[in-house]
Amino acid sequence: MSFKDIKKYVDEKSPFSLRERFDLPDSDLRFDGGAHCRIEISGIETVSNLENMVKEAEKRNVTVHRVISLVRGATLLDDAELKEFAAIGAEHDLELMVNPAANRGWDNGRQYVTEEGYVSGMRLRGHDMAYNYLQEVQRCIDAGLRGFLVTDEGMLHFLNKMREDGVIPQDVKFKVSVFAGHGTAYGGKLLQDLGADSFNPLADMTLPMLASIRQGGVNIPLDVYMSLVESMGEFQRYHE
Repeated sequence: MSFKDIKKYVDEKSPFSLRERFDLPDSDLRFDGGAHCRIEISGIETVSNLENMVKEAEKRNVTVHRVISLVRGATLLDDAELKEFAAIGAEHDLELMVNPAANRGWDNGRQYVTEEGYVSGMRLRGHDMAYNYLQEVQRCIDAGLRGFLVTDEGMLHFLNKMREDGVIPQDVKFKVSVFAGHGTAYGGKLLQDLGADSFNPLADMTLPMLASIRQGGVNIPLDVYMSLVESMGEFQRYHE
């Protein structure tokens, strides 16, 4: 087999683009209602954060559709706070996506917080951690939350199976975090097949890279960073 055979296979037998799509083909996919895009804000960690975000959005007449919240873990909020968080989201028609539990780096394992161990990602470590994670998922559901930020592909697969089997509500949504580290159509299609309702590609991807993801049969929304904090590269793409 030569590389020509591989190229021929990708070009003729797979849905994926062999190289980046510098021709930037348009996607005909739209959100409900026909919108090309929606606005998502991340980093909302407390009830007061959410209240202030709502006030600021109203002041500036900006429609916020989705909020990525409690990335440090819903564990840090008590039941009453979780219910208040969900109530504010429902009142203002916000889709809230929460991380059920702070995981790697917060238990007694230390690999994740080392310089080399960090590249292993924020996947769950051990079945007790998975058990705690599932308990927090249920606590969030009981509080009225229906959106979850997922960093572990195995847990995504299992959560989706529970959703399909009716163990958790059908209207629960799963967003795969940027911390899962996916940046190709191959990875995007995998996440879609595992049950992701959207995913956040790597934050510093170019437009041709993003266009290539759309050529691989990835039909779920892409959550694209417009503005990055300094610690993640300080990438700005408003001009695009």
